[in-house]
Amino acid sequence: MTEIVRRIALLLLDGISILLLVRAILSWFPGGGSRFEEIIYNLTEPVLMPFRRLMSRFRFARTFPIDLSFLVCLLTIQLLTTLLLRY
Repeated sequence: MTEIVRRIALLLLDGISILLLVRAILSWFPGGGSRFEEIIYNLTEPVLMPFRRLMSRFRFARTFPIDLSFLVCLLTIQLLTTLLLRY
């Protein structure tokens, strides 16, 4: 049973990573506003919001021109994936 939960968690983390990467690529092409973009943003925003709140506490993160919460989120997902694969 634990193996099933671990595999489901890994699939979920992989799916979130893919959605975040699609969102990053979509952000390079402004002005889309398509239904697909809206779905991607609605799926990824709940994942990114806690990281944005956390990063907003640091002054350097507020003034930095790149959204560091996105990077911190991806690094956290990679860390969780590594931990799940290892144990």
